[in-house]
Amino acid sequence: MRQINMGVIGVGWIGGIRAVACAASPQIGQLHICDIREDRLAEVAKMTSPAS
Repeated sequence: MRQINMGVIGVGWIGGIRAVACAASPQIGQLHICDIREDRLAEVAKMTSPAS
C-alpha cells in the first residue's frame, strides 16, 4: 500500500480529531500539523507525534 504525507492546518476541535485519526492510519507516512494557538498545537502534538 502506498503511503501519503498529510498536513492538518488548524488543530482545534475538528482538526484535532482529524490529526489523531491520521496519526493512527497506516496510509499516512508523515503527519504535519500547525495552529496559531501554541498550547493547542502542543496538546495535539503529544497525541499524534507529528513529523513537524
